[in-house]
Amino acid sequence: MITIDQDKAKSIDHLKLKTLSKRQFSLYLYDHGLYNQVMTAINANPRFKIEFDTVADIERLSPTVSAMTQLLGWTDEQVDAMWIEALTL
Repeated sequence: MITIDQDKAKSIDHLKLKTLSKRQFSLYLYDHGLYNQVMTAINANPRFKIEFDTVADIERLSPTVSAMTQLLGWTDEQVDAMWIEALTL
């Protein structure tokens, strides 16, 4: 039997999550009252701002999403749940 450690399993699950369009990302945040908080954090970091302004889609496993998750005090599980819901928009 092959066993996979929990971190590896989490990474595999994340790989299944499709990219979000900036529209889906922004609408989800707006609908849940998070838009201003996230945009303030993005605008406060020039690197985050450049990346957000220049991409068409947002990848779940991007370093920026990981950094923002930590910065905002969210768990990976919370972001995964947000991501899954945002994919329906």
